[in-house]
Amino acid sequence: MQLLGKHQDLWADDEIRFHLHLIQQAFQGKPKGDGGHGLIIVDPLVSAAWIQNRAFACEQWAAAHPEVCSQAIQVIMVVRVEQHWIPVHFVPNGRHVNVFTWDAPSFSHERFNQVLEYMGKALGFNSVLICRQQRLFPVSTKCGAMAIHFLHGALHGT
Repeated sequence: MQLLGKHQDLWADDEIRFHLHLIQQAFQGKPKGDGGHGLIIVDPLVSAAWIQNRAFACEQWAAAHPEVCSQAIQVIMVVRVEQHWIPVHFVPNGRHVNVFTWDAPSFSHERFNQVLEYMGKALGFNSVLICRQQRLFPVSTKCGAMAIHFLHGALHGT
């Protein structure tokens, strides 16, 4: 408990990963008629490295996951951009993919959006629409928890 007290509002990649896996486990228990076709997680360290151009290209990851496009498998990730966690939800619809993000309007998504669009194309989609939903409150100290909550709500309706 003392460690958690020192941590305060900060979430590290291991906590993000833990919660993403909990979301995935709950989602995989849903019937297919309720949107339960499958869910893939992108590791937070990998996605953050893509934004910073410090890892293998996202097209390599996409090439290993052709089922995202062919079987309409959803993808979730929480990406660290400039000390800030942003949720991402890829929702396939035929040869098109909608990509949902959620963040305060004060943060720039220029480079972030480029990577998301590139990833959508690398996954095999003909078109990519990025829908940035803007938070109506500027608090960013709890961005990790808010990112997980956004994804949980998107997948489970809560």
